[in-house]
Amino acid sequence: MGKAARCKSENESLIYPWGNEFDPQNANTAESKIGTTSDVGKFSPQGDSPYGCADMAGNVSEWCNDWFNENEYKQRQAATVKDPRGPQKGDVRVLRGGSFNLNHGFAHCAIRLGDFPYYYIDYRGFRVASASVKLESDD
Repeated sequence: MGKAARCKSENESLIYPWGNEFDPQNANTAESKIGTTSDVGKFSPQGDSPYGCADMAGNVSEWCNDWFNENEYKQRQAATVKDPRGPQKGDVRVLRGGSFNLNHGFAHCAIRLGDFPYYYIDYRGFRVASASVKLESDD
């Protein structure tokens, strides 16, 4: 999801899906003052990534499969790691992408936060990705 959310090209990544400057008109964060989740596509196309992916920042923080360990990421800061994985076990899971109740500093794909997965909170969720598929017609 990282590439879909913030890569402009092979050698250039963005802070936010739409660019390097925050704009509250592009994502549901605390600055947008909506105060709850918003409909999918509300900030499209202005908040879309260069790949055309919508809703990659704000709204709900994305649950990730990785276990969170802040030291794991600090150790790899200088290294280029493709599809980095977190530690093999832990107590908290990774959250990414920010949410409606967090400010724009948390609304980008590169940040990793940790939280306990044991209970429901409305600002955490998941994003679904799907490849476009062209279906053959019978005409």
